[in-house]
Amino acid sequence: MVIERVPAMDYWWSRVKHQLNTDQFTQSAVAHYRRITRSFFRYLQVKSVPLEIVQPSHVLAYLRTQLRSYRRRHHRCPENLANWPRQYTTVIHKLLRLAQGQWPPPSPLRDRLDWFKSRLQEEGRCQSYRFQVQRFLAYLEDHRIEPEAVQQPHLDSYLRYQLRCYRQAQGRHPPNLTNWHRSQTVPVRLFLRWIQGKWPPPVQTDPLVMQVEEYLYGKGLQPNTVKNHLRHCRRFLAYLKIKRIPVETVEPADVACYVHRELMCYRRRHQRLPPKMSRWRNTRVVPVCGLLQMVHGHWPPRSDNEFQLLRLEEKLKADGYSRRTTSHSLSTARHFLGYLKDRKVPIEAVQPSHLNAFLRMRLALYRRQRDCGPKHPAIYKSAVTRPPRMLLRLVQGIWPPIEMPKDDRGAFCQATCHEYGRWLTDVRGLAKHTVESRRATAQEFLNWLGDRAGKEALRGLTVNEIDGYLADRLPGLRRQSQQWIAHSLRGFLRHLYAQGLIARDLAPLVRGPRIYQNEGIPSAVSEKDIRAVLLATRRDRSPVGLRDYAILMLLWKYGLRAGEIAKLRLDDIDWRRGQLQVRHCKTGAESMLPLLPPVGEAVLDYLQHGRPQTDLRQVFLAKNPPLRAFPGGSPISSMVRLRFKRSGIHPAGKRGPHAFRHARAVRLLRTGTSVKTIADILGHRSMQSTGVYLKLATSDLRAVGLEVPSEVKP
Repeated sequence: MVIERVPAMDYWWSRVKHQLNTDQFTQSAVAHYRRITRSFFRYLQVKSVPLEIVQPSHVLAYLRTQLRSYRRRHHRCPENLANWPRQYTTVIHKLLRLAQGQWPPPSPLRDRLDWFKSRLQEEGRCQSYRFQVQRFLAYLEDHRIEPEAVQQPHLDSYLRYQLRCYRQAQGRHPPNLTNWHRSQTVPVRLFLRWIQGKWPPPVQTDPLVMQVEEYLYGKGLQPNTVKNHLRHCRRFLAYLKIKRIPVETVEPADVACYVHRELMCYRRRHQRLPPKMSRWRNTRVVPVCGLLQMVHGHWPPRSDNEFQLLRLEEKLKADGYSRRTTSHSLSTARHFLGYLKDRKVPIEAVQPSHLNAFLRMRLALYRRQRDCGPKHPAIYKSAVTRPPRMLLRLVQGIWPPIEMPKDDRGAFCQATCHEYGRWLTDVRGLAKHTVESRRATAQEFLNWLGDRAGKEALRGLTVNEIDGYLADRLPGLRRQSQQWIAHSLRGFLRHLYAQGLIARDLAPLVRGPRIYQNEGIPSAVSEKDIRAVLLATRRDRSPVGLRDYAILMLLWKYGLRAGEIAKLRLDDIDWRRGQLQVRHCKTGAESMLPLLPPVGEAVLDYLQHGRPQTDLRQVFLAKNPPLRAFPGGSPISSMVRLRFKRSGIHPAGKRGPHAFRHARAVRLLRTGTSVKTIADILGHRSMQSTGVYLKLATSDLRAVGLEVPSEVKP
């Protein structure tokens, strides 16, 4: 398209050139002015707009045309988009002032800007505010909105428009979105406050929001917390209004969709996910749940599995778990129940494969939300699977469920071990833990045999197979452990022969290491080391420290076994008579000992300041939930070794509870106490058991030792 030369352009250019020469502009500046003037006149000729009636909208449209042309030529935006229009507007404004006498033409918004500028000068405020207000007034003029009618949605729309302009100009979000948002809104809010008298304008409060406010203040929340809750409640109610969902019919899926929408909005604004996802989610979910709980009376709504969740909650509280752990466990268990409901799996029929599939699903969701895996996979796996396991243990009784044998060989091995355990209980009369240990050895032996453990193949059992099992099992064990395994295997073979499952009695052919009576010397800790451990533990005034100090005092003063301390009950302490009743683990007998004042004070201090409130009757309880008594002496042994380590005491030999027991026996021997009295205190049924401790009285034995004759000396 060929554009003819406009005579008016020569006239107005001559006037502009005369003024430029008068102001002594350089030749390059004059050439720049001539190029811009020619371009602007051509644009006006295409649009058929005379120079005398040009409006600011025409100038803005021309600038947009030039910007598109710049992008086509350079394949990018100008480096400084804010200053780029000035090279055009300076020339055009000078030309329009010559043609119209005044530019920009008078307008109400221009008058408002001048008034705002003078008001800033009167109150001594920042003069840079007028630039943000000028852009805001231009936005209002384009959308034909009067400043007196501006509402909060208009301001939000303006901020979104400004953010789009920033992204187009810079190719990125502002480095600090909060500060950028504040720099845009503070001047505009000040202008609107001076225009309307109050900003933001009062809005009609939803009666439901007012009820929520009264409900939150009734719960004793702080004003800032109430304000934050109300803000999220309003956003949720606005979301329901858009979706046309009555608040009385809200389902958990609606809340999940709302949280997902909020997360997507956050991600678009910040170009990332929240740094602390769980905390961010709680700030949205907790206010909404409070609102729905007030409306529905109970939230989340009760489902078919709510009874199981209530049982789990009661158990968690009874076991002493914290509120945070209880809430997390219930949430995870609820997700697991929802997972089972989606797949139509009854909770009574859940298998380990279902729990593993749930864990994989949660891991995939974690990676999808955070674009990475858990920092500590083992801890995350435990946090996801522990609540479902506790729930399944309540529902099914045993978890994981006992695996049924997959073939006839497995069924035969299981039946054989079960019959062997019943024989040990009914015929031999052994204790429960002894039966379980020997059954485990029998099951391990049958598993080692593999296909040779069938009903028919077992009849051909040979000595070579037994020797092969012992060669694989015994290396690396202590002599006492080797002897115990050989003894257990010998008893199992004797049972198999009695039942007719093997052709001949192979029990006499099992050889284990020979253990001589009294071949070892018991380990004992010196009195100095024990006092150092007691002193270091007494400084620890935490509940765990009080408990450990009371246990150490019982070990030191009475020489009790770890299992006897674990079984000690509140009814065993007679405070009025000053007596302590002890049930001995090995013999089953009971001893009535005097309650020594140091021990009584240590136990009483723990009961008053360290022991949690519970219905359990055992004196000493584990420190970590679930709240329970010690299952045996192993935790006490670990505690004693840990206290030795923390005290910096490293005695030679063993450093467990039995070292205290041996040290107690040595003290009694050195004070001249009879062996019978020591046996009664330590709970020995046989004097031979007490005689072992005579080997610890080395100083007394040295006094009665005979000198070696000279003829046998080396």
